[in-house]
Parts: sequence; C-alpha cells; structure tokens
Amino acid sequence: MTLVAELMAAAETRWLDGWTAGPAEDQGSGLPAGAKAPDLALADHTGQERLLSEFWAGQSALLMFWRHFGCGCGVARAERLRAEYQDYLDAGLNPVIVAQGEPARAAAYRAEHGLPCPVLCDPDHVAHPGVASGSGRSSAYFPRRRRFSGVTRVRSG
Repeated sequence: MTLVAELMAAAETRWLDGWTAGPAEDQGSGLPAGAKAPDLALADHTGQERLLSEFWAGQSALLMFWRHFGCGCGVARAERLRAEYQDYLDAGLNPVIVAQGEPARAAAYRAEHGLPCPVLCDPDHVAHPGVASGSGRSSAYFPRRRRFSGVTRVRSG
C-alpha cells in the first residue's frame, strides 16, 4: 500500500469514527471583528513549513478552508477555483487552500485536480476551528492594508 493510500485509509477511519460518535467539539465562530489573525506555521503540499503571514505580506490573501479531500463538493470547488483563479489574481488576492490533510495527500489531491495555488496542511485542525467559522463559511479574506487588524469572512459558493 502506498503512503497516500495509507493516509487516505487512516483519514477515512478517523472521519467515520468521528461521524459515528457525533459532535464532540465546538465548531467555533471564526475570528471576531478587529481580532488579529493568527500567524500559524503549517506544512504545505511539498512538506515545507510556511507561515500564514507569507500569503498576505505583499498583497491581500484569500484563505480557503477545505475540510477534506474525499467529497464531491471539493471537486466542484477545485473546478471553480481553476476557472476563477485569474480573476482572484486580477483583484489583487493571493489564494491559498488550508486543508485537513497531510502533505502527501495534499500533493496528490492538488495534482489530481490541477489546483493552481499552494495547499497548506492542517491535519490536527489547528487553523480550522480558530479561523474558519462553523456556520458553513469556508473562506477568509485577509486585507493587506489592514494586515492583522480585521478579517472579513466571505461565503464560498
């Protein structure tokens, strides 16, 4: 069994165990207005450690939080991202995905779906509860001008 297959099997088991057990953790409410965005260090799809601040240092960042790599909505989001990617760049945004997987799975998923931006890995759910909202919102916009002094959440699709 390959590393990616082993990671996928482990992720499926964790998901099924969590689904079977039911809700056990606070879904969070995202960052309050005026709060500083956390500058977390996360591995990217190549395994290199990256700081979130790298993505909003020179321009505004669009962080897209993807919960996992196995659903149809993720495939649709990948299609939409490929179609809209240049529009985001033209608007001055630096898109980056934060996903709940390991670098090997992130690299495989990124290649399979032709994702044009980096995929940061959050397998321990460090970034997801603190930044993303539990109310169905899955993206956060970090304006460059205000840097750490506020976050506007945007709804994805």
